[in-house]
Amino acid sequence: MKIRRHLSYANVVATLALSVAIGGTGAYAAGLIGSGDVANNSLRSKDLKNRKAVKAVDVRRDGLTGKELRERTFDAAEFAPLAGDQGSCDPADATFVDCAETTINLKSAARVMVIATGEFHSEGAAASLTCRIAVDGVNSQAGASPGEETTDNTSLIATDGLSATLVSDQLPQGQHQLALRCSQPSDDDGRLGSASIAVLGVSG
Repeated sequence: MKIRRHLSYANVVATLALSVAIGGTGAYAAGLIGSGDVANNSLRSKDLKNRKAVKAVDVRRDGLTGKELRERTFDAAEFAPLAGDQGSCDPADATFVDCAETTINLKSAARVMVIATGEFHSEGAAASLTCRIAVDGVNSQAGASPGEETTDNTSLIATDGLSATLVSDQLPQGQHQLALRCSQPSDDDGRLGSASIAVLGVSG
C-alpha cells in the first residue's frame, strides 16, 4: 500500500469542509444556547466566568441561608441600628423628667427594643419614683417604680434598682427619640442615678 506524498484537491476540500462544519457548529451553539437548554441544577459556581456572574436578580427571594453569606461583609447599622446614652435625674414632683435619652435613625420601618436601667437613691426619708420608657415623647406602660415604703423598706413592690424592657410597635422610617423618664409622686425626695438606655432596631 502506498501513501500519497502530496495532498490532492479532494483531500483539501474535505478537510476544509470538516473544519467549517466543526467551527460553525461551535459558533452556532455558543450563540443560541440559553437557559432553556440547560437542565435545572446542572450548573455550579465553578462553571461561571470568574465565579462572579450570579447577581441578586438571579437568586430566589429568601433562597440563601446563613451558610451562603459572609456576615463580616454586612453593615449591621443598615438593618439593626444601635443607640444609647447615660444620665441621671432628680424629679421635683409628679412631672416626668428625662433621666437618659437617645435618638435612633431607622433606615426603614421597624420595631425597636429598649432596655433601661438605673439606681434609686433616697434623700433622707423613704421615697419612691415612677419611671417609664417614652417613645417619641409618649410614655409607654413599660417601666418600674423604684423606691422604699415608709413602714417597710423591703416591700416586694419597692426596689432600689430599676430595670425595664420595651419592644415597640412598628415605627416609620426616620429618627425617633427614646427616653427613660421618671417623676416623684410624693413630697419625699428620691432621685435616679446611673441611668442608662440602650435601643436596638429590629425588623418586623
